[in-house]
Amino acid sequence: MRDDHLRMRLCVLLAVILMMTCIVPVSAEEIVFQDVAGHWAETFIQQSADRKLVQGYNGLYRPDDSM
Repeated sequence: MRDDHLRMRLCVLLAVILMMTCIVPVSAEEIVFQDVAGHWAETFIQQSADRKLVQGYNGLYRPDDSM
């Protein structure tokens, strides 16, 4: 019984993670940050911006500052 409950929770968690990674808002405007070129997290920052998860500040992301 306990194993079934754990499996169900893991399946639900996996489903939520998959849904979160597959949802991409449609937008005609692309955000390009001037200060992330060459940064180790450039790809992840751009993906986050494309999904409207981050907006930056005056065209900057400030990748090494605290959030």
